[in-house]
Amino acid sequence: MASTTDTTRVLVVGASGFVGGYLYRRLTDEGFQTLGTQSTATSSHLLAFDLRVDRIADVLPAGFLKEGEPVWACICAALSSLEACGRDPDGSRAINVSGTIRLIDDLVNRGCRIVYFSTSAVHNGARPLYDESVPADPINEYGRQKAEVEHYVLSHFPNALVVRLSKAIDIRPAARNLFSEWHNS
Repeated sequence: MASTTDTTRVLVVGASGFVGGYLYRRLTDEGFQTLGTQSTATSSHLLAFDLRVDRIADVLPAGFLKEGEPVWACICAALSSLEACGRDPDGSRAINVSGTIRLIDDLVNRGCRIVYFSTSAVHNGARPLYDESVPADPINEYGRQKAEVEHYVLSHFPNALVVRLSKAIDIRPAARNLFSEWHNS
């Protein structure tokens, strides 16, 4: 008899990023049938998928989204730089809002269960702790974009899961790591 992990398929959109990469590796190591995407083709084991222009059905292998067999779709992809979103609100919106909502609609229409990774930046930072009962009140463009998608997901797909993360860090040295950046500065 096959275990749940042997038969459960998970799509990690944004598997080349920090959170998505960790999630992809962990799910793969645990035995899930995992498929990951990246915004540019730099890793041979991940599919190239650009939220601005691509449609997910066009890049997934045939049969991954089998009818009647749900796939968990973890949406980790985003332009997450607060500075980049502030400098280019229209360009970042094309990725973080328009492209993400189109992706979610495409996935839901194919029977996927959605796990949307958001951010604590949907809040204004005036309180030390927030829970899901506190309405979003972002003070930067990135937070506004993530809050808009959260609202869309929760109002259209009540069975979806929204996961809000604060600053994700790793103690291992890496080019894009808060502690390494501090050390190098």
